[in-house]
Amino acid sequence: MNLSEEIPLKKILMPIDGSDSSFKAAKYAIKIAKMSMAEIICMHAVVNPPYVDYKAAGLVIVRYTERAKNMQKHGMTR
Repeated sequence: MNLSEEIPLKKILMPIDGSDSSFKAAKYAIKIAKMSMAEIICMHAVVNPPYVDYKAAGLVIVRYTERAKNMQKHGMTR
């Protein structure tokens, strides 16, 4: 079966948010793109951290640091 004959995809938009789920979905998007000869457009949007008081700031920093490390682990940074 040649997927490019059954589903004429030209481009696949692949959103990445740094979560394990998005990286798992990316693997499927890559497989589909290879089978259909489609171009992958990777989109990553970052939400600015909300304003927090001094006591909670440490938690926000930890969360965003973990997310950045996860992105580096999966090669999603420039």
